[in-house]
Amino acid sequence: MVGNGYAARTYPLTQQYDPAAFSNLIGFFSPRFGQSGLEATYGSYLNGERDTYSQLRNTLLGKPQVGDDLHLTIDARLQAEAMRLLVWFNLLGAAFLVICDTLSRTMIPPTDIPVGVLTALGGGPFFLWLLRTKRRNLWA
Repeated sequence: MVGNGYAARTYPLTQQYDPAAFSNLIGFFSPRFGQSGLEATYGSYLNGERDTYSQLRNTLLGKPQVGDDLHLTIDARLQAEAMRLLVWFNLLGAAFLVICDTLSRTMIPPTDIPVGVLTALGGGPFFLWLLRTKRRNLWA
């Protein structure tokens, strides 16, 4: 317990890595939006509310309610790198779509080519090249 009857969770990895890289996995607890991720799945375990027997025992013995630890086996470096790459690929994907949209409107002036056609023409060969060059690394 911290103060005023509120508990605070500590995440040791947040000292080295950006907490946003783990938010989709760990989840959140919010009075307004509820719980998600591991916070929702293991909320009672983390709060120390596992079962009524433990709660009754702690109440009768005057012990404070203490939550348990949850140890994860995720690779923090990999998770942080994935988050970093995701930001860059979101920007590159948006730029690629803007370029395809601009080309679809200007290639043949009186008509508009569907943007999906240009996206497939540009993205398809890139995806095939990516599969061909990275395939040996994926299965190694």
